[in-house]
Amino acid sequence: MPKIIETDELLPSERRIFREVDKLIKSLRETHETLVIVSDHGYATYNKLISVNDILIKHKLANTTKINKISR
Repeated sequence: MPKIIETDELLPSERRIFREVDKLIKSLRETHETLVIVSDHGYATYNKLISVNDILIKHKLANTTKINKISR
């Protein structure tokens, strides 16, 4: 089980980062119906790939859009 970090254990720079992330999440929640936060934290080797976009599309929770190519 991961250790829960107490606020007084954070460096001032870490507190600022968390405050900015909190502001961003609040803003996104106000402007979007659904918000999914995915973390890549972990200390193990993985040999599988999970495509969150493919799962969402499969369950009709997201859709694709056509992307126009930009010519040079």
